[in-house]
Amino acid sequence: MRQFNAQKLKADIMYEARVVGMPGGTSKPIAEKVAAAVEKWIQKRSAVTVEDINKRVSIEIEQYSPNLSYVYRNRGKII
Repeated sequence: MRQFNAQKLKADIMYEARVVGMPGGTSKPIAEKVAAAVEKWIQKRSAVTVEDINKRVSIEIEQYSPNLSYVYRNRGKII
């Protein structure tokens, strides 16, 4: 069983933000807010899958950047 890692999530979000050309000064606060929201969301559930987490991350990112949300949701796919 894997544990949720907020630091890894922040790094993943910031990486994808660089892909869409978002500056680090913008992506870091977004990554921190999204990771905190997802961590809070996870605590209310007895079990979650990686797919559940990825979907929630995409929903949370959407508030800040629809482009980043799209790229995060489709990472690993040819788009």
